[in-house]
Amino acid sequence: MRWAVAGSVTSHCSCACATYDGLAAAVLEVVGEAGYRDFVRRLVAMIIVGNTDAHLKNWAFRYPAGRRVELAPVYDFHSLTVYDRFRYAPLALSLNGEVMTAHLSPDDFRWLADRIGADAETTVQVVESAVHELRRAWASGVRDEVEDRFPALAKHYEHRLLSLPLAAAV
Repeated sequence: MRWAVAGSVTSHCSCACATYDGLAAAVLEVVGEAGYRDFVRRLVAMIIVGNTDAHLKNWAFRYPAGRRVELAPVYDFHSLTVYDRFRYAPLALSLNGEVMTAHLSPDDFRWLADRIGADAETTVQVVESAVHELRRAWASGVRDEVEDRFPALAKHYEHRLLSLPLAAAV
């Protein structure tokens, strides 16, 4: 199996990849629609969880059959914003020119889709589905497990699921 850091495909992309917009364009171009939808789901989860440190090296492609490309499994996924020092940390990359998670909404994903030639309505549906799935998982036992292990993190996730415009709009 071969691996490639997603940021290394910039020479094959028609846009700069140093933003989540550019990375989404690269994923759409290299992996296709299914990979793009997976990327959007991961990005939504990353924003809601507070993983503001998801830089280009946290995104990779893998080639399990030598030719077929897909997004590599998620890694280095954590909440930095649970810690006071990083509470208002900007995203490592921008989305629609924005780096503050408190300012992102489904409209930023609609704009992203329009900009890179993806279907905007499908993209927003993927965003809404991801938020619903995060809420469902949270309510079905994840909350209890996190509260047992790290109460401050449970409180932080709960707050983000209720208050971030990306989640509150859904």
